Amino acid sequence: MTNFYTTGGNLLPDAPSYVPRQADTDLYHALKQGEFCYILNSRQMGKSSLTIRVANRLREEGIIVGVFELSGFGSQLTLEQWYDGLVLKIGQELHLTDELDDFGYDNDHLGLAQRLEQALRCVVLGHYQQPVVICFDEIDSVRNLPFATDDFFCDDSELL
Repeated sequence: MTNFYTTGGNLLPDAPSYVPRQADTDLYHALKQGEFCYILNSRQMGKSSLTIRVANRLREEGIIVGVFELSGFGSQLTLEQWYDGLVLKIGQELHLTDELDDFGYDNDHLGLAQRLEQALRCVVLGHYQQPVVICFDEIDSVRNLPFATDDFFCDDSELL
């Protein structure tokens, strides 16, 4: 078997070397119930692979899922560039680029975190009839940005 082992990065969703854990079941059920979830563990312990496998399982059931790897956004950005890049990636992944662009132009009076929240609430949740799950991977990379990121780490349970 040529691709049994993978070094670095996540495993493919159907990788034969993936060992399902209780976390697979727990995360899947929590997301199905609309819970706000964190996956906390040390580096290289399978968090990304877990996320991708659960995301694929949810997609198979018709749930809209976007997985966004935040370390690839860059670290030498302005606050506005970072938020705009995140909204762009969300739009691309969820096929809502034009709608999110229009929303951003129409709501440029809002703060960036407010605009992101309202874009998720009004555009993303307003567009789909089925549930939507948004996953942020490598979230620790946000700590290295050259601006305060406290507003990004809000727990707005009203979105759930």
